[in-house]
Amino acid sequence: NLDLDKEEIAKVSTQQNATPATLQKTISAEKPTYTFYRHAATGEVLFIYCCPAGCSVKERMTYAASKGSVLEMAASEAGVEVSKKMEISDVDEIDEAGVLRELEPEKPATGGGGGAATAGGFARPKRPGRR
Repeated sequence: NLDLDKEEIAKVSTQQNATPATLQKTISAEKPTYTFYRHAATGEVLFIYCCPAGCSVKERMTYAASKGSVLEMAASEAGVEVSKKMEISDVDEIDEAGVLRELEPEKPATGGGGGAATAGGFARPKRPGRR
C-alpha cells in the first residue's frame, strides 16, 4: 500500500494459502489497495487494484498514478510476474468464479461473422463503385 504522508510504498501483509474468500476479508473496503494473489492451482499471479467509491480524490489519483510503478517494482525487486490485472471498486466483486475467469487462458477469437475477418485481422474493404 501507499503511505501518502511519507510518499512511500510499503508491504502491509503476506498471507499463505489465500483464497478469493480470504481476499475479501484482507482487502480494505475503505482505502485503496494493491493486492498480488498467486493462484494455488496454476501458480499465476493476479494483480488486484481496489479503489472503493468512498476514497478521497487525492487517494484515487495517487494510487492510480502509482500502479505502474508498483507493478514495475514487483517485477524488478521481487521477481513477481503478473499474469493478469483486475480493477475493482468494491471487495464484494472478488469471488472464486471471477478470479478463475480472470486467470483462465484467453480463447482465440473466431471469425464466424460472415467471413469478413482473416487470420491477421479485418479483411480489406471493397473499393467504392464508380460514380
